[in-house]
Amino acid sequence: MKKRILHIFLFSAALALGVLAAAKLTVRKTEVGTLMQENTQADVLFFGTSHVNFGILPGELWAQNGITAYNCAVNGEPMRVTKWAIRSAVEQKRPKLIVLDVYSLSVWRDNVSAGAVHTSLDWAPLNQTKLEMTKDLLPGEDRMEVLFPFARYHARWEELTKEDFEGKQTLYGGTQGTGIAQYFAPAELLPQTEMLDEYGQPAEALREIAAYCRKENIPLVLTELPGPNAADQQRYINAAAQVAKEYDLPYYDMDRMELVRKETDYNDISMAESGEMGYHLNVSGAGKVTRWLGNVLQSKYALPDHRGESGYEAWAEKYDAYHQQLAAEIASETNLYTLLLRLANPGFSAAVVIPQQSNLIHDANAMALLQNLGLAPDTERLAQDCYMGVSDTDTASVQEMWNSGEYSWYNANGSAVCKVGFERCYDGEPYSNPSVIAGGEDRSHRVYNDLDRQPDKIDVQIVVVDNRSKTVIAAPAFSLNNTLWSYRKS
Repeated sequence: MKKRILHIFLFSAALALGVLAAAKLTVRKTEVGTLMQENTQADVLFFGTSHVNFGILPGELWAQNGITAYNCAVNGEPMRVTKWAIRSAVEQKRPKLIVLDVYSLSVWRDNVSAGAVHTSLDWAPLNQTKLEMTKDLLPGEDRMEVLFPFARYHARWEELTKEDFEGKQTLYGGTQGTGIAQYFAPAELLPQTEMLDEYGQPAEALREIAAYCRKENIPLVLTELPGPNAADQQRYINAAAQVAKEYDLPYYDMDRMELVRKETDYNDISMAESGEMGYHLNVSGAGKVTRWLGNVLQSKYALPDHRGESGYEAWAEKYDAYHQQLAAEIASETNLYTLLLRLANPGFSAAVVIPQQSNLIHDANAMALLQNLGLAPDTERLAQDCYMGVSDTDTASVQEMWNSGEYSWYNANGSAVCKVGFERCYDGEPYSNPSVIAGGEDRSHRVYNDLDRQPDKIDVQIVVVDNRSKTVIAAPAFSLNNTLWSYRKS
């Protein structure tokens, strides 16, 4: 009898372990889940919705400040779910600081769905916190499905891919938007004191998050990333100002700061039938917000700079791979707008050559993107002269020259390792394109010469320099033809 009981026990234990293992294999890994399984430690954890996913770039924090951070945002995550995501993440990664965006106060004000919980917290281990989470968020019939995701995913065997087992490889979360939103008219900005009488469940969840962080002795910072919110959305979001006052929390409402430009820094913009607006920052806007916030957090919370520090080699290696990926994407970019947008990244510099009477001056989007790089060629002068503007992000300098000139990039010992030069072509043609030469100290690598001999008039050429390697990685030329950008490789 005892032997039979032992066999039943061992069988049951093996079955339970098998179910748990199967569940682990059949649940698709999420970005946040992958981050939680990293062997690295992050000083800062960011939480929020897709606004944070598109708006915070951990790679920029590392490159600029040496701050280690995870972007734990989940698209469409309600504040009530975020409350439990923060608790689960703290148990896994004990951060020095938590940054929470409050946009979700304005949406998803009703009860949450089991699907939302799956999306945000399938990665969380089965423990007391997860048990409490299911009781708080879900009716009884949905709790077992969340506690044991195998019940939801057991039929996915034929759908499994390599990504299910490895997770999505990113630089500690975040998404780079490369779109440029059309012009939008933001709603009038309301005072922070203009609030609704009833905030509902999201505001109460925010108070619980504040209380939990205080109990755990983890500083909490509240943000509202920039974007055009409808009036009623603002009234809900303004509850964050009240909660911040109650718990003595810093609150950075970036809608009230001039950090980004509507012409260049939004990835998309839409107006729902409900009157609520949706928006996301692109790589340019996200870079501006991330760099500003990184400086603020480092100065106010004394976050250490881990660059070059022993034990953080994995961060440096992963950033190197990330930078190389960005360089490859820039080198292969065939869309002028997207290329100019990507060049807002301080890891890359550019020389922009525009011939006289270029069609570029009639394109408002292109000119706005040039201004975003600090370049502002005189459109009247471009009727007669050619132009080169250099945005050297490595030295934080901008230079502009007309008809001829050259610019050098230097290495650490002061030697010119990359030089770009241009000169106007005086060959009798009325619309001559300038010759552009790029390369080493001797300018031996000719990128383009006598561009006017090409079938179409070249409207702009861009020479891109990788600040880390000090080498030319791309030199594409673009022509404006029937409103479409055509591309020629160097």
